[in-house]
Amino acid sequence: MEQTDSAAPADPEVGRRRLRLRRTAGRPRVATLLASPLVENGGINAFVRNLNTTLEANYDAEFYLIDPPMALFTLHNLKVARNSWMMQAAIAFLALGALLRFRPHVVQNHENVPLLVSALAYKLIRFGDVRVVHTVHVDPVGRRTGCKRALLGHLFGACDVVTTVSCDTRVRLDILATIDPSKIKVIYGAPPDEPCPTAVAIAAFAESLGLTNEPLVCQITRFFFPRKVAGAGSLVEAFRLVRQRIPRARLLLVGTGPLWQEFAENHKADIMSGGVILTGHVPDPLVPMALANVYCHVTFQDALPVVILEAMRLGKAVLASRVGGIPEVIEDGITGRLTTSSPQEIAEILCALLEHPAEAAILGASAQRHLQEHFSWARCAGQYAAAYRIWPNPALPGLGACLAEASFDCSTRTIPAMTDTAGSKV
Repeated sequence: MEQTDSAAPADPEVGRRRLRLRRTAGRPRVATLLASPLVENGGINAFVRNLNTTLEANYDAEFYLIDPPMALFTLHNLKVARNSWMMQAAIAFLALGALLRFRPHVVQNHENVPLLVSALAYKLIRFGDVRVVHTVHVDPVGRRTGCKRALLGHLFGACDVVTTVSCDTRVRLDILATIDPSKIKVIYGAPPDEPCPTAVAIAAFAESLGLTNEPLVCQITRFFFPRKVAGAGSLVEAFRLVRQRIPRARLLLVGTGPLWQEFAENHKADIMSGGVILTGHVPDPLVPMALANVYCHVTFQDALPVVILEAMRLGKAVLASRVGGIPEVIEDGITGRLTTSSPQEIAEILCALLEHPAEAAILGASAQRHLQEHFSWARCAGQYAAAYRIWPNPALPGLGACLAEASFDCSTRTIPAMTDTAGSKV
């Protein structure tokens, strides 16, 4: 799940329920494990906040988020902490302690393997009387060795359900481990339910960068993953060709991360020419996205990027790489444009979109309709609720819409539905 880390830190109380001794008798308890503090605004955390908010509003259960204390994470050691097995082991140990105190009936884990070990250890301690659901958000890259495949296969096999955010990721799970196909479900996410940027905020941002009415392209990139950063590099190379044809065009690259400085050094000439603007941290990344004429997502690795869904929600024409689950969201020429990694092809499509704004607007409007019709948190929550085996609360006002969304009958690959590997609806 891709979402820029340049977004402002999330409100620590949004979607949060800390462990409490007071519990409601008879209601199932669902605990979600997070590998980083909830205040960090990464793609997985944003996914969890929106999912739990929708579940809590519509389902008869208690939902809790268990995240590590912020003291373990600082701005300077965040990358080290994520890559340190000692830190990961500490987070997993704390999570297991929280599970033993809380005693949930369902444990949801997102991506993190050490936390999955904690969830399964808790299930073992409870003699199996717990449902464990594990979600894979990141597109697998590279086949694992025999030992790692065996370990992951055992862990995934002990889960009750393994979900992925795209069909492509489901298929590519085979490079990680051999998994019982009947346990794998595909559940598409949705864009965060956030207000669109105001005209005042957009104008102020443009003024801060000295922009007037230049043709503008935007890409949001987390500078954490080499293959994603390489995609941004291909876009910069393509943009040199774009500016030969449209000299006033500008490219905004939004985001930061450990690889940002190296990227800036490698593309200093493009930055100095004024054609490429590296914004770094932006409090609200939807603002540059809303300002742009075209949103790009050129990458060599991705599952189902949230930023693409956000751009579609804003009605933007989107040009994205034909990788991972992106073709499951964008139908080329209908709801956006798909491209290879060729800078020449990227440049040609960008020029066509910038030179023909009416056609770009049609693509953006079609993408917006497609998103509104087929990607919602109500449907996503309904599918996770089915995996958790919890039921809607008939006294809650959102019940009807949530049930309708969850029971939608999927007939094409681009419409999100909870399916097994044979394609049957759950």
